[in-house]
Amino acid sequence: MKILSIDWDYFFPDSAWYDWGHAETVMYLEAAWQWRVNNRHIKTGKSALTEYVPTIPKDFWNIVTNDPMLFVAESHAAIATLPMNNSIVTNLDAHHDCGYGANDDLECGNWAWWMKEHIKEYHLCYPAWRGDGEEAAYRRKPTTIIRELPAPADYDLVFVCRSGCWTPPWYDRQFRGWLKRSGMKPRYMDEHVTTVRQPATLKQAKLMKEQLDNRNKYLFQLQKEKVA
Repeated sequence: MKILSIDWDYFFPDSAWYDWGHAETVMYLEAAWQWRVNNRHIKTGKSALTEYVPTIPKDFWNIVTNDPMLFVAESHAAIATLPMNNSIVTNLDAHHDCGYGANDDLECGNWAWWMKEHIKEYHLCYPAWRGDGEEAAYRRKPTTIIRELPAPADYDLVFVCRSGCWTPPWYDRQFRGWLKRSGMKPRYMDEHVTTVRQPATLKQAKLMKEQLDNRNKYLFQLQKEKVA
């Protein structure tokens, strides 16, 4: 089988500059973003709300030249439940997902290694912003690595994951619009990927940031008065 796998985080600049730790837990999927609205870039000091935005080519879906089945999940680990025997996988991802440590249990960061007996070729497409040597060593080396979109091709199936622990909820609506523009009918693999997270829009996120800023100013002033 020929499979195209796309992680939504492919379109977002590296979140490490905003000092964002990540793990696939409910806290990082939902609650953490209500505080991350206030985060700033470590080096530049610019607001994450204005800097951490997806960049998606308008003609992105031209890379798929037929009408394959489209499967959508929250976690990239869900791809392991799809038929993948002797598969050729092209993965668009901000991370190599070939294992980052000694954990042998299936997870979002090691599925390409975990399924190595079923994946004949693993072609990794990093985003252009991903620099050399920025990730840990592979447990399974990709067949090829490029930093551009793959050439247009036919696929037996397309898999997409939202990776909400890595991508902001205020772009979930854009995620759904991006799926719609594919022209394929999504088959949702779990309830998490269709959950409306908060803040659900950029407008709501900006309002939440303003409220946090005002609260922090008040607490700072209160502390000054106590010291005085």
